[in-house]
Amino acid sequence: MARAGVSGDAWKTGLNWIIQKESSGNPRAVGAPTSDGTAKGLMQLKHFNYKGDPFNPSNNIYWGIKYIQDRYKSIGGALRWWKSHNWYANGTNSHTGGNAVLGDGGLNEPFMLPNGQIGLSPNRATLFPNLPTGTKVWPSILDFFKKTTSNAPSNPGESSDSVAPSFAIGDTGSKQVNIEFKPVITVTGGSKEGEKSVREQIDEALAEQYKKFQEILINSGLV
Repeated sequence: MARAGVSGDAWKTGLNWIIQKESSGNPRAVGAPTSDGTAKGLMQLKHFNYKGDPFNPSNNIYWGIKYIQDRYKSIGGALRWWKSHNWYANGTNSHTGGNAVLGDGGLNEPFMLPNGQIGLSPNRATLFPNLPTGTKVWPSILDFFKKTTSNAPSNPGESSDSVAPSFAIGDTGSKQVNIEFKPVITVTGGSKEGEKSVREQIDEALAEQYKKFQEILINSGLV
């Protein structure tokens, strides 16, 4: 801070808040590649926002402060901008419209537009400009599966097939990859002594499907 010519609790508290949102305090953090570069370090700066080593905490913060002063004029201005862009680490049933930040919880956040199209955010805080009013956001892929997969078959002993639509996966729209994934949940009666309950079977099956979906994302180079 002293190197950049700023001081005081407002700057200290504000920078800490931004750093936690941007990188969770990880100086080696690397963001998802975008059309204009890859964000790096504590404050997730891109190549045109810094000089020197972006993974050096002091250097990253120095150039982060310079960026804040140039774009927002003050730490207060930067915080007002960030906080005015909806953050959905815990998801939402209905976005109020306008800009939103997804992935700020460090996880890929599935979202569904009002027209039914499903997308997936990067696993790092990413600005989605003009996200339509009514967009639904889940805090994680696992939460998405838990809340959208059929819980149980209509008759004990039958299989329950839940077909998930294609995922449009990318950053702020610069690229899109469609993935077909069709999880299958099989549940038996669960009423006899020694049998797992229906809830236990569902939880285990969802965890297994989540693991498979993560493997697809990893193999696709998306996480």
